[in-house]
Amino acid sequence: MPRLYWARKILWIAVTLLLAGLLAPLVVTVNFWHGSILAALSQGLGRPVRAGAIHLKLFGGPGFEVDNVVVEEDPRFGIEPFARMETLRATLGLGSLWQRRMQFSSLVFVRPSLNVVRNAEGQWNLESLRRVAGSPAAGVDSFTGNSASRDKSFHPLPGIQITGGRINFKSENRKKVYVIDALDMKIAPPSSTSEPWRLSFEGRPNRTDFLLNPASRFQGQAEFGPFSPGIRTEAGTLAHLDLSAGNALVGELLKVFTGNDHGVHGSLTFHLHLAGTTSLLRLSGSAEVRDLHRWDRLPPPAASLLHGEIAAILDLEKESLELRSLSIPFSQGLIVVQGDVEQLFHHPQPDLRAELRGVPLGTIVEIAKQFTTRLDTRFIARGSLDGHLQMAGTPDTLKGSLSVSGGLVEEKGTPQSARLSDFKVAFEGTTGRAGPVRINLGKGGELGSSVEWNFGKRGVALHLEGDAVRLDSFLLWAKALGSRWGQANFSYGKLAMRLSVASGEGNQSEITGWAQVSDALLNSAAVNQPLRIPGARLEFQPGQVKVKPFSAELGPLELHGGFVAKLPPRESQASASASRFPAIEFDLQASEIDLADLDRLLNPHYRPAAFFRFPGGGEGGASPFFAGLVAQGTLQAGMVSYRGNAIRNFRASMEFRDRTLQIRSFAGEFAGGTQNGKAIVRFGLGAPAFSLQSRFSKVDLNQLTKASVSWGGFFSGKLSGNLRLAGSGWNHQEILDHLGGSGEATGLNLELHGIDLARGSEPESDPATRIAALSSTFQISQKEVLIKDLRMVPFVRPGPGEPKAPELIVTGAGGFDRALDLLVMEKAGGQPHHWGGTLAEPLVGETAALLHATPHPGTE
Repeated sequence: MPRLYWARKILWIAVTLLLAGLLAPLVVTVNFWHGSILAALSQGLGRPVRAGAIHLKLFGGPGFEVDNVVVEEDPRFGIEPFARMETLRATLGLGSLWQRRMQFSSLVFVRPSLNVVRNAEGQWNLESLRRVAGSPAAGVDSFTGNSASRDKSFHPLPGIQITGGRINFKSENRKKVYVIDALDMKIAPPSSTSEPWRLSFEGRPNRTDFLLNPASRFQGQAEFGPFSPGIRTEAGTLAHLDLSAGNALVGELLKVFTGNDHGVHGSLTFHLHLAGTTSLLRLSGSAEVRDLHRWDRLPPPAASLLHGEIAAILDLEKESLELRSLSIPFSQGLIVVQGDVEQLFHHPQPDLRAELRGVPLGTIVEIAKQFTTRLDTRFIARGSLDGHLQMAGTPDTLKGSLSVSGGLVEEKGTPQSARLSDFKVAFEGTTGRAGPVRINLGKGGELGSSVEWNFGKRGVALHLEGDAVRLDSFLLWAKALGSRWGQANFSYGKLAMRLSVASGEGNQSEITGWAQVSDALLNSAAVNQPLRIPGARLEFQPGQVKVKPFSAELGPLELHGGFVAKLPPRESQASASASRFPAIEFDLQASEIDLADLDRLLNPHYRPAAFFRFPGGGEGGASPFFAGLVAQGTLQAGMVSYRGNAIRNFRASMEFRDRTLQIRSFAGEFAGGTQNGKAIVRFGLGAPAFSLQSRFSKVDLNQLTKASVSWGGFFSGKLSGNLRLAGSGWNHQEILDHLGGSGEATGLNLELHGIDLARGSEPESDPATRIAALSSTFQISQKEVLIKDLRMVPFVRPGPGEPKAPELIVTGAGGFDRALDLLVMEKAGGQPHHWGGTLAEPLVGETAALLHATPHPGTE
């Protein structure tokens, strides 16, 4: 029972003390000690202190929590307060419990804003804390605030802790843009004049001139002093500082220290040591940068590492850095940077010199891959860089030259390699030049090249020249270097050229010069067979490419002539709805074009019956190539044929855009006569649809129908008229199923062979039906020709006193399968008669007598 009693009593005491500790700062104020507490704080910090309400504090040691504290500045450093904070927690020293002098063992600044100032005399406002610690402490009566007697012994200051603070830096009355945010710091004042001040801290570097919330944090430890009377401090206070960061973000640090977003990402780890005085510090250390890459690219799959060793002199009085050596070693060779940086803490002005000694070209290329999409990931290089570079003030002042020796570039995993002659790279401010260099492609031939650039205008110009260069080798390297020309798949061919490729800020690349292609074979997904190019000369001009003369062979199709490809403007390329293909203007000639051959050439999933299908589209669409193609021009052909019918001396003006082929006009010789007109073919997601309007004159019916199994050999004579057709389908049968239209036709001296409609079934050695004149209007629908009004006059040779042959009116339908369903009657009136059956076996009634009213020519 006594044990339980004491346990409960201890528990209640603990709860009471806990509640007291929690509630005391909220409900217990000690403002009657306000003057004494502020006097003690002022004595401890060496500056006047103003504050709001003061609360009693029990946890962490007895003391006080002071609200809204302002620590005034030493007048020599300006009028802005040294520090402002939401709360200051002051813990009483043990001596204050039995002495009348109030002392604090520790001070905690909660979320303070501090100003670190350097005045015109080169003194720092922090040095006044040193003088407070090194001078006799004046006692302060803990209850009255009166001064107590001074002694000559050393009186240490309380330890200071900062949580969630911010440090602003000022030079005289000018505030720097640099700050340290989220600062956590512990300050241990010396316990004697022979000991230094010791600090440990962690914070985020930041700046005030734009919105930035960095995540990178620095850590460090520092010592200042000792402050023994025998140590001279005219040149500043003794100082040691160790500063480090682990995996800090390179992009953030560049924003902080340069004020610009350079789009460079990576991580930085460094360890720096500074030793000297608060005016002049010797700096040494090392740094490692990993995974450097452009902001819009992923880090390299294999971790990249750049290591550097630094030795420098930091002059805080002049705000300058003398870089004795920044050494960046590689597996072979190194880069050494030396120079000075003025206005270090305001607008850095570097004056640097770099020496490259046997730096591997491959390493530079690997870094470059992370900052461009033009270099293929398999692109590797060998060789070395030597030379000197100098920069005074800004990158625009970069000068110097580099020598590239033993250069060799390869595409990993392929036999492709190119050996480079030794060449120079010269820098002259914003401009520079690399080359000329000879590029030996082995069996692929040899190229000459040079590069010029202008950083001010962000312009680059590449010059290329070569003779008898293998086209496939050249294009493989063009692809490895990110050129869209490298996407062309030539299996062989020769290339001669004199080209310049220029690009500038806000402008698309422009190519000028010429290139000659000969004996080339192009493999393309847009056609079903390789395209052979015996010869083509390309003239490159701003915004367009002229190809003339041009000759190509695609299967049995031979093309000659020329065309112009006009590149779309840059603003159009930026639009999602705009075509990324060039607009093509052509003037081409061909000896013969068979539309059935075109089907076999353009359809990779060829079916014998397919006609309008384009590659890649299957049954439901056109290929991406034809979807984006924009072309217009003229086409001439000795003959255009399909299924035995041909138009000779064909001439057409046409345009292809938005998957629509518009033949604006065409003309040619057709079936012994002429034909001209216009047509439209639309290649959408379904079957192609077409419409045709044509006028034909003196077309020979025998030539027109001789290739037809159903109609061949039945007709002779010539027709003229107009025809309008519309339909859709992937093949000939589908087109017939969906064919419709209308037209008008007229003819003279027509003859229907193999049958004499006048005699019916009476045998005859050479049966035929002859028509002296014919005119008709008709429609085509559902595989039938619907005759609306056909007027014809049978051919007769009337004798003396005999009437002329009557004019007949025919209506009805004739099927594509030669089925007949016609009504015939005389124009003057009479009983209509029916023609039925088929064209080969017609069923003819009394109308036959009208057709045979007089004998045939040559008969009695």
